[in-house]
Amino acid sequence: MTVPSYLRSLGCFAIHSCGPGYLRKLHEILAHSLREAQTNGELVKRLDASELTMTLIATVQGGFVVSRVYRDRNAINRVRATAKIAAQITTADLMT
Repeated sequence: MTVPSYLRSLGCFAIHSCGPGYLRKLHEILAHSLREAQTNGELVKRLDASELTMTLIATVQGGFVVSRVYRDRNAINRVRATAKIAAQITTADLMT
């Protein structure tokens, strides 16, 4: 993957520098944890753990991008807080 210099300067692709297997391994670990939560009855089984994992990774990585683009160190914290609230509401709704 060739990253244009103007994007590289934003730091948006820092995760790419961790190596090609990093994101796959992260996905594997998180999906496994979500499947365990489903087995333990902590998360509904009708959710696709792999797709939910992708959404979580995209949300966090997007928060980092927003922080960089807007030069706002607290943007990632706001993204995380909003995702946490959304997850609690969604989980509560889905468990009923």
